[in-house]
Amino acid sequence: YCIMFPIILTVVGAPLIAEELKSGTMLTLISKPISRGGILITKYLALTCFGFLINIASLSLITLIAPLKYPFEGVAEFFVINLLFSLIVQFFFQSVAFSFSCLFKKTRNAILIPLLIIIITFFVLMTFRPLFMYMYLDDSEVPIYVQFQLFHIDLGYHLFNAYIGVMDIISGGISENMMYFLYMFGLYTQEFDPDTWETAFTRNDFYSPLGSLILLLSIAIGLIILGYFLFKKRDISR
Repeated sequence: YCIMFPIILTVVGAPLIAEELKSGTMLTLISKPISRGGILITKYLALTCFGFLINIASLSLITLIAPLKYPFEGVAEFFVINLLFSLIVQFFFQSVAFSFSCLFKKTRNAILIPLLIIIITFFVLMTFRPLFMYMYLDDSEVPIYVQFQLFHIDLGYHLFNAYIGVMDIISGGISENMMYFLYMFGLYTQEFDPDTWETAFTRNDFYSPLGSLILLLSIAIGLIILGYFLFKKRDISR
C-alpha cells in the first residue's frame, strides 16, 4: 500500500498542470478572472481530496478485513497509525508530483522523474541498503551507509522513521515483527547470535523521528513554493 499509493498520486498529480500546458487549455484558464496562484491552489486541493479519499477507502477496507485474521482490539490503533503515516506519504509525494507538473510541459517528463524517485526509494535502496549497512571499505570501522552518510538522502529511512514516531506516540513501541520490516529501511541493525540462534535489533538513531518529519515537510513545502514560482514565471502560449 505504501508503495502503490505514491505511484497513484504521481500518475494522477503529475499531469494536472503539465497536460493542460501541453494541450493549451491552461491558456484558456489564465485568460479568465482567476490568478495563477488560484489555479494552482485549486488543483492542489483537488489532488489532496482525491488522495485523502483513496486513503480512507483503502484503510477502511483493510480495517474491515483485518479482524477476520487478527484480534479486533488492535484494528482501531492500526487504522489511526496508518492513516497518520499515509497523510505524511501523501503530502510528500503529491508535492513532488505537483512541483514537477509545474516544471515540465511534457506529461511524460512530469511523471517519469517522480516515478524514478519512488523506484529508488522503495525498490533500489530497499534492496541494497542492508548490504550498505554491513559493507566496509578498506580499513574503515564504519559501514558504507554510515561512512558516506547516505541516511541524509535516504527518503525511505526518513519516511519510516516518521512512521516509528507515530507508532511510539500511539502504541508506545515497536513489535519485533515490525523491526524485521523496518530493518530493510535502515531503521535497525540486525545482529545474529550463532550460539543462541537469536536475533537482536539495534535502533539506528541517525535522525530523530521528528527530525525526519521536519526534513520531509521542508522538502515538500520547498517543492510547492518552487513549483508556484516556476508556474508564475512561465510563458504560457500555444
